[in-house]
Amino acid sequence: MEVGSRIQELRKLNKITAKELAEQIDVSPSFISAIEHNSTKLSLKTLNHICEFLGVTLAEFFNSEMS
Repeated sequence: MEVGSRIQELRKLNKITAKELAEQIDVSPSFISAIEHNSTKLSLKTLNHICEFLGVTLAEFFNSEMS
C-alpha cells in the first residue's frame, strides 16, 4: 500500500478536498498533492494529523482490509 494513495482514498471517501485537508492540518495544498502522488515524504506527526482529521486511527489507516 502506498501511503499517498491511501490518504487520497480516505479523503475522497469523506468528500474532502485536498485544499480543505491542507487548511485543517496547516500545510499547503501542493504538499498534500505531493504526498498523494508519493513524490514527497511526510512525518509520522503529519500522518497522525491527517488521520485525526479523516477520522481514522493509524492502525485503521494501515489496515488493508478497511476501505
